[in-house]
Amino acid sequence: MPKKAIYMLPTSSTRRKDCAWLSFYQIDFYEQRDNRCYVQFLDGTGIYIPSSANTVDMQHKRTSQIIARLNRPSMYNTYYAAQSAKSGGSIM
Repeated sequence: MPKKAIYMLPTSSTRRKDCAWLSFYQIDFYEQRDNRCYVQFLDGTGIYIPSSANTVDMQHKRTSQIIARLNRPSMYNTYYAAQSAKSGGSIM
């Protein structure tokens, strides 16, 4: 289910001119090279961005946490789904 959506992560403050937006599911890997971060995408292309690999890593982790939270069933929905299944589709 999560891959049906597009998740973008900023590489720095969105107020900065050099902020780049990266597609979460298109990132193959990223690493520090000199004073920049190199990001390689799944299609083999890459880009150098003026951020550290640590910054990109934190943004990547935050985005993955958002994806997990958006796609987990809530306790409320899980409870009523279980009740509905037990009663043959009706919870009343």
